[in-house]
Amino acid sequence: MKKALAIFDFDGTLVKGHVWEAISRYFREQGLRKGFLFRFYLTHIPMWYLTKFKLIDVAEFRIQWMVDYAGIFKGYAEDEVTKVMATVLEEELESDLDKPVLEELRRHQSAGDEVVVVSGAFEALLELFGREVGVENVLGTQLEFIEGHCTGRTANTPCMGPEKVRRLQELIERKGWEVDWVASYSYADSISDLPILEAVGNPVAANPDKELRSLAQKNGWRILEQPAQEEP
Repeated sequence: MKKALAIFDFDGTLVKGHVWEAISRYFREQGLRKGFLFRFYLTHIPMWYLTKFKLIDVAEFRIQWMVDYAGIFKGYAEDEVTKVMATVLEEELESDLDKPVLEELRRHQSAGDEVVVVSGAFEALLELFGREVGVENVLGTQLEFIEGHCTGRTANTPCMGPEKVRRLQELIERKGWEVDWVASYSYADSISDLPILEAVGNPVAANPDKELRSLAQKNGWRILEQPAQEEP
């Protein structure tokens, strides 16, 4: 029997902010990795501005950003990384969860759909989030560990753009699922998530960026966002 999937992005979708920003705040507050953060922003922020002028491909830049950002965990043991991720999730991200999107996730769980979180965020954090909300299947960017310590590199290509679809297909084959793609849903906030949105019959633009909003309106896709705050 075929099953419907409900695929959720994390950064900007299930959570309003971005995981790397929350991790950076954690390290700054702890007074750790000051040199890394200084060098990272010094070298990467100018590149971000170049994407605005289309001098650098934004998709390639985002991938390189995550590859390089993995260096913040260089030398950390696996249990230390888990501890950081748990603290970041509890103190930085849980209060920033997008309630309407989380309600959609709960609705799909109640309907018996197979929920999968697929994100460029670090998989170690996504696994902790998955345990909290009862989602077994999470796919993200994996950190590389050798002899129990992080090398400061990623173990795989960051889970972004077309890589999300590839990783999802691997999961489907591993699980032996027969998927009803027409009945499946995908929730994402960025135009960079177009491959995973176009893979399903029910794409949902959740708190979309300008480009995704325009495309969603053109294609008649559902747009899901936080209700406007009423004036006091």
